[in-house]
Amino acid sequence: MLKTLFENARSDGGYIGKQNFEDETADGLDISGCDFENVLFRRCKFSRCDFERASFCNTKFDGCDFANCNFENSYWKKTGISDSKGDGGNFSGSRFKECVWKDSSFCYANFSRAVFEGTHVRHCKFREAFLSEVKFRLTLFKETDFYRADFFKTPLKGMDMSDCILDGILVSETFRELRGMKGGIEQALSLAGLLGMEIK
Repeated sequence: MLKTLFENARSDGGYIGKQNFEDETADGLDISGCDFENVLFRRCKFSRCDFERASFCNTKFDGCDFANCNFENSYWKKTGISDSKGDGGNFSGSRFKECVWKDSSFCYANFSRAVFEGTHVRHCKFREAFLSEVKFRLTLFKETDFYRADFFKTPLKGMDMSDCILDGILVSETFRELRGMKGGIEQALSLAGLLGMEIK
């Protein structure tokens, strides 16, 4: 069903609205440039699919797997992601506005040069993800795992990371990305190694 719908949408302006998809699979589809509005994906699996420049408005991914798919330069507004897997995905240059993500995994994913605005992320994993040159505006991270994530040239000023995992994160030699970031004792201990401190 997904394949047929996507193919028809591409030949008809690329708009897909007011649709519910459950337990669907899609492999190797070119969905680039399509516009999704008021769409629900539940327990759907996407393999090697291309969503480049696609837009998602009032759309929800629940229990889905879109690992290793391409979402480069995509646009997301008021879109929810829960209990889903986006490991290894390419989200570089994308924009996320007023989205809510929870209980999902984006390990090794590429978010370079992305913009997060008014987005809430809770209990997600960004282990070894690329978050370089990202802009965070009014964005909240809670109980999120950034183990060995790359924050090079991403200012964290004003960000509250007090209950997030920051072990081994990558920043510039001057540590300028960390200036003004809010954290707790655990975060300070995690970052002490970056600063050459020895905790006794």
